[in-house]
Amino acid sequence: MLLKIDCQNPDCGTTYQIESAKIPLHGGKLTCRKCQQKINIPPRGELEKA
Repeated sequence: MLLKIDCQNPDCGTTYQIESAKIPLHGGKLTCRKCQQKINIPPRGELEKA
């Protein structure tokens, strides 16, 4: 299942599609390739409910 993760920088607006199996159960961080800001990824269970 692909999940959409948006960059949290309002000036960037980049969206990433990440396979849910690659996200750790406890969540994690992703660095935006465009603006280099850290994006917090919530735990996998919370993302799949949304």
